[in-house]
Amino acid sequence: MSDFTVKLADCLHVLSLSSREQIRYLKDIGGVSVDELALQYEDVAVLAAEKFGSGEISEDLFNLIGSLDEKINSMSGSDREDLWTEEALASSDDWKKVREIAETCLGKVARQPPKA
Repeated sequence: MSDFTVKLADCLHVLSLSSREQIRYLKDIGGVSVDELALQYEDVAVLAAEKFGSGEISEDLFNLIGSLDEKINSMSGSDREDLWTEEALASSDDWKKVREIAETCLGKVARQPPKA
């Protein structure tokens, strides 16, 4: 796996964890807020178009990354602040969907052929 796909897999793994495991992760990295989950992912996902263009990731994975971006972006904004709490991680259907997409993405990363 390339550095990009390793970093992507790490972020996707965290996004696919149960809410309890995500909360523990956030505490372990310094007690940061829930939005750190999205920020870490975005730091890697922003490179997806470049990596798709270079053939490093498949079209399927690129599209799934886009779906996850769309989902996370739909949860943003001052009117959606309630989604960025530990309670919401455990109870929100939005976070459940994020976990589902992240898990599907993670499966695609694991099946990426090595770049020639």
